[in-house]
Amino acid sequence: MSATEPVRRDLRPGVPDVSLFPGPSWATTARDATRHGPDAYAYGDPRGRLELRSALTDCPNRTRGVAGAPGQTLVTGWFGTSRTLTPVRTRARVPARVARRA
Repeated sequence: MSATEPVRRDLRPGVPDVSLFPGPSWATTARDATRHGPDAYAYGDPRGRLELRSALTDCPNRTRGVAGAPGQTLVTGWFGTSRTLTPVRTRARVPARVARRA
């Protein structure tokens, strides 16, 4: 970038430009999400919303020929949770003699 080009994004740490926050879109989304009454605040299915799990399994099923199902998919909110759950699911499928081999 030359000295005459305007800066497109200032990525230096400091005070954020609050004028860039999409306030009207945020308000509309919050209003839509809470329109469904008390269920909007419920925890729901611990595996994740069915619509999301369906969408996440649909893509590899179409593009990779995988036979996955939403019931086999977990959506977690944190990488550490996923990492913790994966060995448990794997160990449950591995025969005991293979799991004990060092």
